[in-house]
Amino acid sequence: MGTVIDEYDAEFVEVEFSNLQGCTYALEALNKSQLIILHHSPLAETQWLKSQPSVQKPVLNR
Repeated sequence: MGTVIDEYDAEFVEVEFSNLQGCTYALEALNKSQLIILHHSPLAETQWLKSQPSVQKPVLNR
Protein backbone atom coordinates (compact mmCIF):
# COMPACT_ATOMS: atom_id res chain seq x y z
CA MET A 1 0.00 0.00 0.00
CA GLY A 2 1.38 3.40 -0.92
CA THR A 3 0.51 7.09 -1.15
CA VAL A 4 0.54 9.14 -4.34
CA ILE A 5 2.81 12.08 -3.54
CA ASP A 6 3.26 13.67 -6.98
CA GLU A 7 1.62 13.62 -10.40
CA TYR A 8 4.08 13.85 -13.29
CA ASP A 9 1.57 14.02 -16.13
CA ALA A 10 -1.77 12.54 -17.17
CA GLU A 11 -0.34 9.00 -17.03
CA PHE A 12 2.36 8.76 -14.33
CA VAL A 13 2.51 9.42 -10.59
CA GLU A 14 5.13 9.09 -7.85
CA VAL A 15 4.08 6.67 -5.10
CA GLU A 16 5.69 6.50 -1.66
CA PHE A 17 5.67 3.23 0.28
CA SER A 18 6.18 3.51 4.06
CA ASN A 19 6.28 1.16 7.02
CA LEU A 20 3.95 1.45 10.03
CA GLN A 21 6.33 3.92 11.68
CA GLY A 22 6.13 6.24 8.65
CA CYS A 23 9.64 5.56 7.34
CA THR A 24 9.80 5.49 3.56
CA TYR A 25 11.23 2.29 2.13
CA ALA A 26 10.45 2.82 -1.58
CA LEU A 27 9.55 5.53 -4.08
CA GLU A 28 8.23 4.39 -7.45
CA ALA A 29 7.03 6.12 -10.60
CA LEU A 30 3.94 4.17 -11.66
CA ASN A 31 1.47 4.35 -14.49
CA LYS A 32 -2.00 5.25 -13.20
CA SER A 33 -3.28 2.02 -14.75
CA GLN A 34 -1.18 0.14 -12.15
CA LEU A 35 -3.04 1.72 -9.22
CA ILE A 36 -5.97 0.41 -7.23
CA ILE A 37 -7.89 2.99 -5.20
CA LEU A 38 -8.22 1.94 -1.57
CA HIS A 39 -10.99 3.33 0.63
CA HIS A 40 -10.07 3.00 4.30
CA SER A 41 -12.11 3.32 7.48
CA PRO A 42 -10.61 2.67 10.90
CA LEU A 43 -11.90 -0.61 12.32
CA ALA A 44 -13.37 0.99 15.46
CA GLU A 45 -15.39 3.49 13.38
CA THR A 46 -16.64 0.73 11.08
CA GLN A 47 -17.74 -1.44 14.00
CA TRP A 48 -19.48 1.51 15.69
CA LEU A 49 -21.35 2.47 12.50
CA LYS A 50 -22.57 -1.11 12.05
CA SER A 51 -23.96 -1.03 15.60
CA GLN A 52 -25.91 2.21 14.93
CA PRO A 53 -28.78 1.46 12.51
CA SER A 54 -30.10 5.03 12.73
CA VAL A 55 -26.79 6.60 11.66
CA GLN A 56 -26.50 7.27 7.95
CA LYS A 57 -23.06 6.78 6.47
CA PRO A 58 -21.81 9.96 4.76
CA VAL A 59 -21.48 9.88 0.99
CA LEU A 60 -18.21 11.40 -0.19
CA ASN A 61 -17.85 12.79 -3.68
CA ARG A 62 -14.37 12.05 -4.96
